[in-house]
Amino acid sequence: MKSRELKALIAVAEELHFGRAAERLGMAQPQLSALIRRIEADTRVTLFIRRPHVRLTHGGAALVDTAREMLAGLEAGVQRARAIAAGRAGRVKLGFSPVAMCSDLPEMLRSFAEAHPDVELDLCEGTTAPLQRRLEQAALDVIITREAPQDETTASLRFAFDHINLILPARHPAAAAAGSVEPGRLRGEAFTLFPRAAAPEYHDRIMRWAADAGLQPVLSRETDSWMASIAFVGAGLALAFGTDLLSRIAVPGIVYRNLAAPPLDVSFWMSWQPGRLSPAALRFVEHVRATRP
Repeated sequence: MKSRELKALIAVAEELHFGRAAERLGMAQPQLSALIRRIEADTRVTLFIRRPHVRLTHGGAALVDTAREMLAGLEAGVQRARAIAAGRAGRVKLGFSPVAMCSDLPEMLRSFAEAHPDVELDLCEGTTAPLQRRLEQAALDVIITREAPQDETTASLRFAFDHINLILPARHPAAAAAGSVEPGRLRGEAFTLFPRAAAPEYHDRIMRWAADAGLQPVLSRETDSWMASIAFVGAGLALAFGTDLLSRIAVPGIVYRNLAAPPLDVSFWMSWQPGRLSPAALRFVEHVRATRP
């Protein structure tokens, strides 16, 4: 049954008068009578007793209940479709590197959710390379990673500034020194770092920066988990490269120190594919853009 037929059936059932129902619907009474007869013919059910006055049959009452449910569902579906098309509802699939949560990302998510209560945020964390692949495959709408994808179909903006520092055991001799740590004090020491495959450009930049500073780290352990890196440091099994944002996480037994070398910018970048963005995801991108220079 079409929306017009549902409304006609409900109007006659509520008015119990074809003339008043026709006036309510803005149509001629003969047209309404013909429409109801067609519904009865299609369903093979007598819906109304016409004389001496209009009343519903038992079968008609059952169909009217169904018609009300169908019309309510249709109207709700239309409203949701309009909301999704306008970006007021829907879902945003966001992938991010774990340390990005030490930036203003939580506040950004809170303010977006407050402004768009009917948009569902689907969050997942991961390392750069897997997140970039999922963005390319349209499994994610937006990603926040250390590296921005370098291709013509992807747009990016700087999400948060960050710089490399060192994570040392609190009992390490260099941890007690005031100010920056001289590279010579750590030369040849064992370091833990994420696998190069997880973020090749980021990995290579750190290693070049360390070599240029004269640090010459020995990579003895690999892990793609920042918490595992911190655990290795706390246990005295290795040193690690941290970042200014990561240093907001206070962990007993470790300290963060700057290296006496030019700072290495390892900012976070938000990336998306404009041609694939859903209206809700576009709203998220615009929400972030409004807070960035």
